[in-house]
Amino acid sequence: MTENPISQFLDAVGKLPPTPGLVFRGLADSEPAPTGVGVLAAPVPASADPAVADEGADGPLLVLLTRTARDLTVFSASPDEREVVLLPGTIWSRVLLADLPDVVVLEEIDPAGAPAPSAWPRSREELTEQVRQLLAARSAPVRATEPGKYRGPWPTVPGVPAA
Repeated sequence: MTENPISQFLDAVGKLPPTPGLVFRGLADSEPAPTGVGVLAAPVPASADPAVADEGADGPLLVLLTRTARDLTVFSASPDEREVVLLPGTIWSRVLLADLPDVVVLEEIDPAGAPAPSAWPRSREELTEQVRQLLAARSAPVRATEPGKYRGPWPTVPGVPAA
């Protein structure tokens, strides 16, 4: 029996080391912004470059504090897109930050309660300043080789799975 291609993909990327840090994904203007806590229901592409994720479109920009993202840059036909994949089953919670219009910050939660990775900013103030600097420094929007790849819905199931 042939294994499902998505299962094969997830098995392969699951062998890559986790890459904690800040990544970005555009949210379509018609999509509701995530609230509360949710579990990612599907693999989701994101970019370490906000200009790639923004694609010059309307709608909020998701800023994602990742623990388990997998960096696909070395395998990509377009390494300048700085692609990472977010894995299904990861738990995300919204972080409220002031003074960042059109930005929604989500933090990947570790169900075991591990501390924040050292790649993350140490405080909300530092996070706010880092996001501001990254957004101010971004170049003109970069068109992804597959338009819309880094912009779209945030496919989560509300709540946290039972332990």
